[in-house]
Amino acid sequence: MKIKSLLVYFLLLLCLLYIPIKIFGQEPGQKKKSVYKVKFYVGDYIDREEKANQDGAVCYVEQHFNSTENRNTNYTIVLIATGSSVFTRSWAQDYVDKVSEKFQIPKGYDNGIKIVKDGDRGYGNIRHAKMPAILLEPFFICNSTGVEWAKTRQDELAQILVETIYKFFPRGGLVAFSVGHKYKISNPDDKGACPFEDIREIDFNEGVLLKAAERLDTDYTVSSIEESPHYFSLFNEICNLVEKNFYEPEYLDKTFDFIKETYKTNAGEIRSEREFSKVINNMLKQLKVSHTDYYTKDDSEYYQLASMFSDAEEIKKLFHNKEILYPGTGILAKEIDGKVFVVSLLSGSVAEKAGLLKGDEIISVNGKPWRGVKSFIDKEETTLLIKRKEGQNLFEIKIRTSLINPSEEFLQAERESVKIYEKEDKKIGYIHIWSFAGKEYYKELLSAVSGRLKEADALLVDLRDGWGGAQLEYLNVFNEKIPAITMIDRDGKITDCHQQWRKPVVILINNRVRSGKEILAYGFKKHKIGTLIGEKTAGATLAGKIFVVSDGSLLYLASFGTRIDGENLEGKGVEPDISVPMEIKYCEGKDIQLEHAIEFLIK
Repeated sequence: MKIKSLLVYFLLLLCLLYIPIKIFGQEPGQKKKSVYKVKFYVGDYIDREEKANQDGAVCYVEQHFNSTENRNTNYTIVLIATGSSVFTRSWAQDYVDKVSEKFQIPKGYDNGIKIVKDGDRGYGNIRHAKMPAILLEPFFICNSTGVEWAKTRQDELAQILVETIYKFFPRGGLVAFSVGHKYKISNPDDKGACPFEDIREIDFNEGVLLKAAERLDTDYTVSSIEESPHYFSLFNEICNLVEKNFYEPEYLDKTFDFIKETYKTNAGEIRSEREFSKVINNMLKQLKVSHTDYYTKDDSEYYQLASMFSDAEEIKKLFHNKEILYPGTGILAKEIDGKVFVVSLLSGSVAEKAGLLKGDEIISVNGKPWRGVKSFIDKEETTLLIKRKEGQNLFEIKIRTSLINPSEEFLQAERESVKIYEKEDKKIGYIHIWSFAGKEYYKELLSAVSGRLKEADALLVDLRDGWGGAQLEYLNVFNEKIPAITMIDRDGKITDCHQQWRKPVVILINNRVRSGKEILAYGFKKHKIGTLIGEKTAGATLAGKIFVVSDGSLLYLASFGTRIDGENLEGKGVEPDISVPMEIKYCEGKDIQLEHAIEFLIK
């Protein structure tokens, strides 16, 4: 028995040492096969890159094709961002070498590699990716050969891409794909290069990546808003509000289904309130009308608009019947060319007192990107990093905020703006009205013209920026046909009791003057009351209604059309009598429109 037992043990040992068996599906000594997962990211380029970063993608690929007016041009290149690693460049070089050899075309730029920096085409497409990222432009589709290749040789391009991924990322992992020009939020109509009729770059871009994805991962995924149930539900709720309340249902019936489906597709998975707001606002822009916006508690406009509609029951309920307050900074900012600039400062505001100027670029707030009022909530002091002029060093400005009612903030600013400019023995009265959404703003104007500005030789009323809300009856302050009443007491003291302005007057306007203030400018010009100086107004004269969404956000929707003396000003705007264009960016607080208006009144 002992001999038999020893023999059995010996045979078992031989099996373990010499007979290949599969352990977990793998032969002894054989490497475990790497697993690749592919995900297509959609939305604007920066959002795609940030999500790929969050998901821990090992590499990022964006597919394009090139085009130029010279139909004979054809070469291959790969774009990488300045500061990219040697590894990224090696990966890009391997791809471009393979394409050049396979298609027998030359390599452009630096041996097929183009390093892009801030301001260059393609830089924003890959600059935010924290993993190796390449933007592929294998050849040109502005010639018949390139078009034919793009149609018939997508498999070869896909295989080249897959081979480079296997070579440079042998351990597998998540591969992020981005279809150039397609599925964008800010510009959903982008088709890329379209050098010939029925030839669209986006069709070829997507085709190549789909074939590559099938080789890497047959279960590849495409980012979808349905991955975000909360935001998908809000998306449908807002679409329903638009469909039931938009002022022009016939127009909506023709266009909104397509718009809605486009943004449902392009939104992709939504991971933040800011991103959702961006999707909704860009969708609403496709309606091409004014008074149609979406606001969250991160937006200054959320509180300002709620304050204007504070008598509405749904607003009272939203704010629990308490006063509407927010951290008032006095900053009116706007994104221009992807950067945030100060376009106006409320007079007497903490930002103005701290030294901020119109035209300043806000680089960051407490080290983070500008996020409107969110940047100041629950913070006693904030530090703004500012660029005042191109080529100058950045510097910091510290601001301490306090809670204030938005309507009161605008009223205080109007009161603080009142001043008299004295030049060449002339006195020019000045008042800036950022909002007319309430009788109190008109009363402040009347008080100024009959009080502090009474002795001025001429009046300058600044309507630029802010909100609308003005009633046409407000023009009566300039109506010389209203009888002037003078009171004389027993001692012969004379007191003027009227509040009309009967001397020269100029109104300043720009392309951010809208709604009631815009209609006021229209009446001012039509009846030749005075002179309009500045820029054409916004052409935003519809009437809006506010809706509270289930999560507490606000939908401001054009619910009524308007006609002014039978004329539709929506989309048209009011032209100034004297045009004075003004570049806000880096203007260092210099206001050429104001200066021009003062000079005009002096003469």
